[in-house]
Amino acid sequence: MNIEQLNKDFEKLNLLREKNSMDRIKFCWKLIESDNNEYLEYNLFLSNKANKYFSKDLQEQFQFRKDKEKVFYFLQDKLEQNTSDKLKTIINKIIKELDFKSLDEYQTWIKDIKLGKKNDENDFVWSIMKSPFVELHYELMKDEELSEGFRKSLNTRYNEHSEKGEALLLSKLDNNDDVDFHGEIIFILGKIKGPKKGEVLTHARKLVKSKNVYTRNRAIIVLGWIGESTDFEILENCLLYDLDKECRAWSATAFYIVYDRIKSKEFKTNTFKLFNKVLESEKDFFVLGMIIYSMRELTNKKFGISQKAIDELDVEKIVLTKEKIKRYLIKSVC
Repeated sequence: MNIEQLNKDFEKLNLLREKNSMDRIKFCWKLIESDNNEYLEYNLFLSNKANKYFSKDLQEQFQFRKDKEKVFYFLQDKLEQNTSDKLKTIINKIIKELDFKSLDEYQTWIKDIKLGKKNDENDFVWSIMKSPFVELHYELMKDEELSEGFRKSLNTRYNEHSEKGEALLLSKLDNNDDVDFHGEIIFILGKIKGPKKGEVLTHARKLVKSKNVYTRNRAIIVLGWIGESTDFEILENCLLYDLDKECRAWSATAFYIVYDRIKSKEFKTNTFKLFNKVLESEKDFFVLGMIIYSMRELTNKKFGISQKAIDELDVEKIVLTKEKIKRYLIKSVC
């Protein structure tokens, strides 16, 4: 929507005196469709012009803009210009609520945490995940000077960087950087599900062949999340031949996750045939439990076993259920 149309809508909405208005909220969300200078200028202009209720809504929209770094420096520049006292008050309030920090401030903050001067790790995570500093966030996930719990929290929230984070992580895989960290990288990329999903999928297919067990583990899970019907053979090989039981187990669950997305009858039938074959040879009860779990999801049948029994690896119940499923599969596909 162009500025001219927005201006017409604004004049009508500014006549409203209600504290809350859905039409005003919709208008505000249109304003943040772009972070170019024209829209930033217009957003600030309206914040100064609008009635007190509308102005509050318009000011809050700066917090929801994607490029917070650009917004911050735009507002700082405005403060240095010949600005009215009223507008300066508005800008200072927006900057305070924006809570933007510079790279130097983040580096000082993390230094204080390491030295024990600060104990606000959670606040740091929630702040940096909304920042533009994806490289710093990435490096901190690998920083062994930080506690394992802190690194895990940083890892869990990295996907909040969305496309910018996706681009950095893909570059690490493309350049074969930080090989020991590839498992974490592919897992985060799988969670982001960004516009470069095809590239992520290509890397996941390669990483299921990694010599690193953890990397294979993470790549198999990602194949479940974003894989296609053509990935059946890859998952099949993982389930049949991977020497690690967790890799075999997650490949078993990947089949039902892929099916849940693609709804292919052929994929489901082939999965049944494969499970029938694997049940004859698989000895590990964790893997068997995951096959049973997948069969429950694929068929919407309980097979007489509870989720608790699967989670607790109740051997007796797993053995009984395994036989029930084998009989079911023989009737279904054999």
